[in-house]
Order: sequence, then structure tokens, then C-alpha cells
Amino acid sequence: MIRPRMMKDVQSEQPQGLNEKYLIGLFTQMCAELYERRGNSSWYNTLSQARILRLLIADDHGQAGAGYNAVAQLVADLVSLKIEFTIGDSSLTRQDFLERHVMTLMAEPYTVYDVITLLTNKLGGIHLDPVFARPGKARHELQYKKIEAAFNLQINGIPSLRYHMGEITDIVLDGLAPLHTAAMEYRSKIS
Repeated sequence: MIRPRMMKDVQSEQPQGLNEKYLIGLFTQMCAELYERRGNSSWYNTLSQARILRLLIADDHGQAGAGYNAVAQLVADLVSLKIEFTIGDSSLTRQDFLERHVMTLMAEPYTVYDVITLLTNKLGGIHLDPVFARPGKARHELQYKKIEAAFNLQINGIPSLRYHMGEITDIVLDGLAPLHTAAMEYRSKIS
């Protein structure tokens, strides 16, 4: 697992066309923030974890991701390392991990990517869905009910989205640890 003491501060570096040093600094800072937020059970931290995960591993996934890049994949390409996530005895690629089923809600399957997207694009991690401004309108009713159900569902007394985000975060931090080490070694060679 990635520990914050390994992280370098990216704030002192200004982007210059996303050079290698900046990209690695951004990646390590995101990992540090994700690690720091993983144990805190506040709703805001859950939303923040989703925001960071979207940027790290999911920004290029699906139709919405066309033209974007996942930061971890850019760093993996830079240091020539394959990203893998381990669940039990299985090793999954980043794309397979994002497509992994984690829950069913109102008879619809939700993947890792769906959970991240729900938290970032609907519940305020990055965007707050417009349905909250117009919850009584008939055309938004089903969408609002799905969001409300996801928000209210509990697992052992813990909101399900918070529970799943904690699990996803731990798997990602473990999976990105080898990339973090390789990125820091690469950075020391170019500094």
C-alpha cells in the first residue's frame, strides 16, 4: 500500500506542457491525498476519494472519457509498467477492474466505474446532478429515485457508497503501489 511519507510535493512545480516531472508529481500527490482520505468516514471524504479515483484510473473509460487520460495510465506508459489490481486470487487490468460488478441497485448492476461516476457526476464529487434542483419534475423522478436509493442503501449500518468507495480505494492503493515505486525511481533519474 502507498504511504504518504513517500510522496513529493507537486505544488512547487508549475505545469510546463505536462512534462514528466510534473506528471509524476501530480500522480504521487493524488496517491498521497487518496491515502490520507481513506480512513476518514465523512461523506465529503467519500466524494473526494471518488474524485481522485476518477482522475487516477477512470477518466478515459467509457463514452464520457473520450479524449481524456487517466493520470495513472499516463504514468504507467511513461515508466513502461502494467497496472494490475488484485482481488482475492485474481489479477485484473485497469479496464477489467473498472468493469467489475460491485452492487445491484433497483435491478441494475453497478460496476466500480459506475460507483465512481455516481459519486463524482451525480452526488457532488465533481458535479451535482441537476435533478436535485428539480426533484419533483416527472421526467427526473426515476433518476432521482435511483440516486436516492444509492445514497440511502446501507451495508452493516454503513452507507453502501461509502462502504464500496473504501473497498475500491484500498484495492487501488495496493494496485498502484508498484507504479508509485517505479515512478519515484524514474523521477530520481530525470531530476
